[in-house]
Amino acid sequence: MKNSPCLLFALKLLISLILTATSLIGKEIDEWARNIVFGLQEIVGNFHLKISSEYSILHYLNNTELLDGVQNELDPNKKGKFLEDLISRLFGSINGFEINERVRTETEEIDILILNNSNESIWNKESLLVLIECKNWSSKCGKNELVQFKEKIKNRYGRAKIGFLISWNGFNETIGKELLRSSQDDIIIIPVTGKEISEGMKAPDFGAVVKKWFMDSVSK
Repeated sequence: MKNSPCLLFALKLLISLILTATSLIGKEIDEWARNIVFGLQEIVGNFHLKISSEYSILHYLNNTELLDGVQNELDPNKKGKFLEDLISRLFGSINGFEINERVRTETEEIDILILNNSNESIWNKESLLVLIECKNWSSKCGKNELVQFKEKIKNRYGRAKIGFLISWNGFNETIGKELLRSSQDDIIIIPVTGKEISEGMKAPDFGAVVKKWFMDSVSK
């Protein structure tokens, strides 16, 4: 009985059915996994495309439109991007200032990095790199933000000595004390408010406005 051809045939048929079912299940699982991966790729791709297109549109706005976004945009991320684009546009109008936006390293992020190729006497004696930090917060910046920004400047292998800390809604009292405390250092941090930016935009030469901010800071 144990060697019955019928029994052997039944066993072979059962094994064949099991292998076929396993193969089909494997294919279904593989197809399901592929669909999940492709779906996620599509979601991420569409999100990246949306963000990229929204941000690229900012480059086509004029300064007044960017300023309106800085002041009236409700989305915090977009609000910050409006400010960065406006500041890049304004500082980029200064002869010899080459703008690099959103520089990321393994440990930190720099909003705006300027390569100083200026021939003007006030700038060509200064550091090769100039850093800008933009804060479009509902609150004011203080000592902590200044200290963190100063560390970013220090981490540039001695190639950066100047930084502009731009806080749209101004600064609290702690920043003044910290600036006085660090006035003997060779690093100069120039705090700039939104009001000063708005007024500076009205000037015929924004570069002259920035020079005044610089001179006012080093002469205190």
